[in-house]
Amino acid sequence: MFDGNDASFDDDFLSSYMKSRGEQSPIKIKIIQFNGGSDAKSFHQTIDHILDQKYSDDDWIYFLENDYLHDANWIVKLSNLINLGKNLEYVSLYDHFDKYLYKQYDDLESKLFFYGNHHWRSTPSTCASFLVSSHILNQDAQIIKSSGGDHDFFTALAEKKSRKIISPIPGLSTHCMIDFLSPGIDWEKISNSEKLN
Repeated sequence: MFDGNDASFDDDFLSSYMKSRGEQSPIKIKIIQFNGGSDAKSFHQTIDHILDQKYSDDDWIYFLENDYLHDANWIVKLSNLINLGKNLEYVSLYDHFDKYLYKQYDDLESKLFFYGNHHWRSTPSTCASFLVSSHILNQDAQIIKSSGGDHDFFTALAEKKSRKIISPIPGLSTHCMIDFLSPGIDWEKISNSEKLN
């Protein structure tokens, strides 16, 4: 989903990627361009588009912002989680570095899980890059759309529906903000290997 006009798309890295590697991409990519005008409107339009697709209840949706980098094994580890995990609701692949930095999280308690060959933990919220089943998204879309930004809607989902989010330790992706990279991973090395491929 690309929020912007033709000129802004032509200036975006996604445009150059599609021109150079779009046909060879390991996943099928379809760009839907629209004019949302803000992060919230764009996200809500993306949710509406997904709901219109009528995915089966077992399908998983990955909302992914454009500033994330993934570990090479993320698909295998995510598949293990989905195949072995029980009662999964929301999944983030980002191990939030802020949870290790800020005093507000000094008393944070997490439940630990181990699926396949990776640890996962409960977390109170995540960014707008997360996975959810089509079934749960259908149930929760109105709460998400009416509750503000990502932290706010995850808080609302926990309060109104007791929804839970888990994230991996170590992270399988990172938000590409230099001071908040998922800890314990050499993301520069992963980024450089991606550039070579």
